[in-house]
Amino acid sequence: MKIVIFGAGSIGCYVGGKLSVHNPDVTFLGRERIQKVIQTNGLTLSHYELPEVKIKAEDINYTTDLGCLREADLILLCVKSQDTLTAILQIKQEANPKTTVVSLQNGVQNPDLLKIHLPGWKTACGMVPYNVINKGNGHFHCGTEGELVFERSYETGLLAQQCKQAGLPTLQSDNISGVLWGKLLLNLNNALNVLSGRPLKEQLANKTYRLILATCIEEAMSVLKVANIKPEKIGKTKPQQMLKILRLPNFLFTPVANTRIKIDPLARSSMWEDLQAGRGTEIDYINGAIIKLAKTHKKKAPVNQRVVELVKEAFAHGKSPAYSGEELLELLPIKK
Repeated sequence: MKIVIFGAGSIGCYVGGKLSVHNPDVTFLGRERIQKVIQTNGLTLSHYELPEVKIKAEDINYTTDLGCLREADLILLCVKSQDTLTAILQIKQEANPKTTVVSLQNGVQNPDLLKIHLPGWKTACGMVPYNVINKGNGHFHCGTEGELVFERSYETGLLAQQCKQAGLPTLQSDNISGVLWGKLLLNLNNALNVLSGRPLKEQLANKTYRLILATCIEEAMSVLKVANIKPEKIGKTKPQQMLKILRLPNFLFTPVANTRIKIDPLARSSMWEDLQAGRGTEIDYINGAIIKLAKTHKKKAPVNQRVVELVKEAFAHGKSPAYSGEELLELLPIKK
């Protein structure tokens, strides 16, 4: 199966790199900047608890030429959500309509965009539960645990088999919408990671940051309830359980959290990485999706709304404000 990783950044290089060890027909389509780095250094794929994988530059097909889409049997779409429509147009222009397109992106709107703008094509969606950062020189590090989840279909079944062979734990789901909403609830922390400027593990060790995150999630869940959307659990914890765990005092939170999810001490959110790299933010497709859904049902999401405003200010200034938990709490409409 010829696979093209469209938007080969951190997630694309990590997942695609793993796949390429067992499948020589993996092509990476992405930015010239990353292409040059990989042509010089090859790929190094590290994991917080698994052995490092090194792939020589000559064994990696990384291109900036959209023409590679013509030969693809399956396209893994890994571009940022704000670039989805542009990518879909490029796929329509270059790829064979018999090609399967699988979204592996943040947010909840991408599956609908694929169905609307690629009518008659085989499309599906997946969810990446973990966080990958670009450490430079072709080195991509996975800092949290989790299993890939794909919408169930014949084509994603074949992809899931390849992922498992490549050492990427993978599941299939009959409720991918619920999975994506469940992941979005977790991704509400991406914005707080930007505003704190701290590694995820350090941020979550602080009770004030956790209380803010719990408030964002609870507000989002109230909107989902009105919209009759039932988010799936991601990993070992259901959303309601997550709220209780986040609100525990530190001496209880730490041992409980350690049994639920493993996080590398240096792990950061993808939104924090976007800020460091000078890219745009996906905030409108994460916290913003909650605000949009709330408006549809004549509701408000004031805490998430304020978080969106603060993140956009941070991106406008090009750096994290590095708020302490208490400083951030004062800026949010949360009862003290």
